[in-house]
Amino acid sequence: MTLRRARDLAATALLPAVLVLLLVPTGCGDVGGPGDTDPVRAGAGAETTREAWVVEGEDDLTQAEIDELALEEWREGEGPWVDDWYCDEPGYGETEEIDMSIPTGTALSQVFADDGTTAALLRTDRSDDAAWATLAELVTAEVDLDGSVDACGDPYLYQPAVVSSGDPAWDGLTADAALTGLADVRCYLVLADARSMQEVAAGGEVTVLWVDLWTTAAEAAEHGLSRSFRSTVGAVAEIEANLAIANMSFFEYADNVDPDGVYRTF
Repeated sequence: MTLRRARDLAATALLPAVLVLLLVPTGCGDVGGPGDTDPVRAGAGAETTREAWVVEGEDDLTQAEIDELALEEWREGEGPWVDDWYCDEPGYGETEEIDMSIPTGTALSQVFADDGTTAALLRTDRSDDAAWATLAELVTAEVDLDGSVDACGDPYLYQPAVVSSGDPAWDGLTADAALTGLADVRCYLVLADARSMQEVAAGGEVTVLWVDLWTTAAEAAEHGLSRSFRSTVGAVAEIEANLAIANMSFFEYADNVDPDGVYRTF
């Protein structure tokens, strides 16, 4: 599974959630400068860049200063020469392979000591190993939340901060059992239960069960808040993104499920 990590670069979310991945280039060197051996960048591309800045009255800048300013404009999505060099750079667009699984025996309190994690996908049904593998990939896959693109025309992709565990310790875990037995852990759970496995095997819509361990039983009772609901796997990234930055609350999703009890979208 190859995934591009976008978790730590969350921007203000829209409704539904929009978190933007800004790919900040590193190790570019003196691009287009005297030390650049690339014939395209060292040739016409560099002159085009210099001319673009001269037109703006910056003719006293060194090539290194021009490169830095152009790179800054690229970061803001306005670079006049991105297509001339960066989009064709070796390695551009490569993804980083990230293992989102939790080692067997790891306590949830330890997992959520990392504030970069929002939720944990727990396997509660062991009837179908292939279905579990598929489900874990569906839940943790990077997605295009809003259709926006970067300066090279590629979509901004977001990977939900959801780790996964197939630890046998979670076998048979229900929402009610989690709410009582894991009350000391502040997190969100996504349960891959028997229904989830059956849905994967059937090849149709796949759903998972969300559980809110952030809200206490007393708070839920006082305000009439729901602490569990089902969602499609396609909605997981949106939900996690909004919960991660507190753009929306758990109960807002729970209160907006369809008549069949499943949240799909607003």
